[in-house]
Amino acid sequence: MRKVFLSGILLAVFSAVSAADLVIFENGKINGNLLTEAKIKDNALIFDAYQALKLKIAPVEKDLTKYGTLEVDFSSNRAGDQWKFTMTVENTADKKWHYFSSPNLAIEKKGNQTLVIDLDDMAPPSSGAVRKGITSLDFHLRGWDMPFKKGLVIAIRKMVLKERKNMALTSVKSFPGDNAVKRTLYSKGKVAGKLPGLVFTKKGELLYRNNDALRLTIVPANHDFTGYDMLNITFTPNRGGDRFLFTMTSNPKGAKKWNYYNWKFVTVASGKQTISFPLKKLTASRQPVGLHSIDSAELCFRGWELDYRKGLILTVDEIWLSADAKAQKAEAEQAAASKKKQ
Repeated sequence: MRKVFLSGILLAVFSAVSAADLVIFENGKINGNLLTEAKIKDNALIFDAYQALKLKIAPVEKDLTKYGTLEVDFSSNRAGDQWKFTMTVENTADKKWHYFSSPNLAIEKKGNQTLVIDLDDMAPPSSGAVRKGITSLDFHLRGWDMPFKKGLVIAIRKMVLKERKNMALTSVKSFPGDNAVKRTLYSKGKVAGKLPGLVFTKKGELLYRNNDALRLTIVPANHDFTGYDMLNITFTPNRGGDRFLFTMTSNPKGAKKWNYYNWKFVTVASGKQTISFPLKKLTASRQPVGLHSIDSAELCFRGWELDYRKGLILTVDEIWLSADAKAQKAEAEQAAASKKKQ
């Protein structure tokens, strides 16, 4: 049986590559540059622990931001071993290795199986780099406290980067149960308005990534915020320590400059949290129209001398307006009493 040894060879792109996905290996052909010694046998790329501890492929595209998963069809000669996937990032500022990394991945069974790696869940490099300068896709059999045993042989039949398929949010005019005390802007895949720049995943998660947009922007369907005291947002960050400024845009017609309200700087804590912004205590910048005409609300992660760091991801659970019912009742009673005195 013929064995083909490849190292540093760029093979032609084959016709099976679709417009949406990027096939890295299929039918015995590599779509890219193989940077480590390997062999092809029976149209499979053989990753043999006796031969090499790393499989390294330079993809034909360096910008991998549109891809959501890497799917690998392979067979293993045994179960129980571990391997790890990394994506090396181009970096000319220093000589250190910068990379995205998956958790240690268990080979669950002997024989044929499919590995699906969520690229959005991979740990980013400390440099804060994004997936726009990927120089290689790497599989490792050793390191990161993985127990290494000789004799493992993995035969990869297909490797493909799948384009991220985001779900569409359901647009609603209002949410059932909303009243004078609460008005929901976003919850469970439904939005009363628009959330430009945010991604709703197939897992049902609404994600804000500061790599994609410098502001988390909320455009309400109903622009009148009068009668409400707080705008609230519940989210879980992938890290703590980032700072932002809360703003609400309220531009007069024909305005050439940004007119807005703003609140003090807020630091993102670790773990799930709810942050509330007091609408009646915001500071006006320039000449905003008023709470009856709010164009949008924003969590701004850049500007105002904020220390912007790439790589922040917020998983948003809910956004809503709320009113202090007791305070409103007291104000109404006070107003009524004052009217009687007159």
